[in-house]
Amino acid sequence: MPVKRLRARGKSRRVVDPAAAACAPAARHLETWRSVAGEELRCELFAATDDSVACGIMHEPTRAVEVDDLPAKWPAGACACDSAQLACGHVFHPVAIALHFLVSDMRCPVCRTGPAGPMAMDSVPPSMREAYAAKLDRVRSEAQSPENLAQLRADIEHVLSHLELGFVLLGADSTAAPRAMTRTRVVFEPGDVDAIEQQVLQSTGSAAQDAQTLSGASATTFNVHRSFQRLARAIVARQLERNAAGGVRFVLAHPLVPVPICSRDMTVDEAWHGFFDARVRADDVCDAGGDAGGDAGGDAPRLDVCQPRPVPLFCAAVAGAHPVGYLKAHFADASAAPHMTAELNTLMLVNIATYVRQVLESIRDAVELHTGFDAHTSVEITAEAINGLRFQL
Repeated sequence: MPVKRLRARGKSRRVVDPAAAACAPAARHLETWRSVAGEELRCELFAATDDSVACGIMHEPTRAVEVDDLPAKWPAGACACDSAQLACGHVFHPVAIALHFLVSDMRCPVCRTGPAGPMAMDSVPPSMREAYAAKLDRVRSEAQSPENLAQLRADIEHVLSHLELGFVLLGADSTAAPRAMTRTRVVFEPGDVDAIEQQVLQSTGSAAQDAQTLSGASATTFNVHRSFQRLARAIVARQLERNAAGGVRFVLAHPLVPVPICSRDMTVDEAWHGFFDARVRADDVCDAGGDAGGDAGGDAPRLDVCQPRPVPLFCAAVAGAHPVGYLKAHFADASAAPHMTAELNTLMLVNIATYVRQVLESIRDAVELHTGFDAHTSVEITAEAINGLRFQL
């Protein structure tokens, strides 16, 4: 579950560390922080000399950042630091970025490089561990509040209600406009919302690997409308005679998920024989990736069924080369058309969509705050508003 933006305005319950001393402006202190899995992340800690150094989380000068219930500075040797530069080059307030690392994972919030798991508490200076432990308890308690649970359920329902699976017949090359495309909404049940809600709650503050890669803890299987299956199969069948070397691609889209999620490009021939028409005769041998099925017995030649390999879906911006979902086709006996299902990392999708919603709400709040709108004027930011924005997740 994404961590809500840390508040920088409130000055209540500010903790002052009397042991933190002023640091020479040019001094930089190198620290190595570790994840719970033992992965390392190196960062340089220093004290900013002016307001030109901004925190990538708070979006204000690091010297002005305060996080409720936590010390204002990060002790590093004899220094009291207010800035931390990660190995990727992005800068944050160390107190804020450490809280993000403890609650979520240790990837940079800007470029998403770094360990995929949460930070170990022993990477926090001993003088700050008690304050961080209490803060983590409050963060987890707030995630279970009725208001946040209601918002979480609304986010999950919005993701599932607007999640579309698409089939694209590519043009002359992968950059050209598609020659044909069809989309459908995934089919979900009320029980899916309950299951995903539990996944999100269980992932809060725990190892975050499941939030990015597909696993039993993050996957949900959805049915696909039969009309979509028939149409996509018919398109491939027609192209098999006309342009077997042409390209096809499966895509997954949601208005609040502004990163591409798709399969690798396949030829029409590969899509037909490997996914849409996987029937083989009894004396043929199935691929290692398929399961043979059909009745045993009988001497007459018969048509047996070899279940096709799943088609992996990738989101390189979030999970790199690891699949975040699979499309699966199952042939019942010698059925002319397969039954398709989509196994998707819904935990990742909900996390991204919730993060983007929070960003858009922050933009709306900033517009209302700085343009003098009164209570009778509202600013509505819809899902389509992200079309002109670029997000790095």
